[in-house]
Amino acid sequence: MGEENKVALHGMWASPFSKRVELALKLKGIPFEYVEEDLKNKSPLLLQYNPVHKKIPILVHNGKPIAESLLFESMLTVVKTDGEAQEKAIKELLGKLEVLEEGMKEFFPDGNPCVGSDNIELLDLVMLSLFGAHKIQEEVLGIKIIDPEKTPLIFSWLTAINELPLVKESTPPHDNLVGILKFVRENGLKSSSA
Repeated sequence: MGEENKVALHGMWASPFSKRVELALKLKGIPFEYVEEDLKNKSPLLLQYNPVHKKIPILVHNGKPIAESLLFESMLTVVKTDGEAQEKAIKELLGKLEVLEEGMKEFFPDGNPCVGSDNIELLDLVMLSLFGAHKIQEEVLGIKIIDPEKTPLIFSWLTAINELPLVKESTPPHDNLVGILKFVRENGLKSSSA
């Protein structure tokens, strides 16, 4: 694994969240270095890569950390806030997505992350759970998070996953998704103003 394409996973042997990322990397055939973390005595690198939450797993691509939980937390902050706090959360989320997009370019140089009913994997499901409803998020929030011009690989990846028959069958009706996102947003705004 060359320095220009170095991937490391900071995790803990008993963490199902670390195992999920580890398995996804192996299933995709992406070489990586595994760094076992002692959660009672956190390493300087763990604290550097995830200074706020100090949690695993952390995927590091060429020195840039991507903590999956941070993507979720960033998305939740975007949904539950307004004004300056929301703008800051959007900027952070888009920065993390850009890092992911750059990493994907190296592993999918043809620009086509192949997804089919016979090869859907855990990483596909994680991204689907976070951003599969990106069009609903855009409709409710008025913000384009998954942009085909800025993150074309992520956009095409999510589009391919959303087009799978099983995913289409499992996706709740549009109005239900809009309703629940509006509910989460309204409750988040109420609690942040209280």
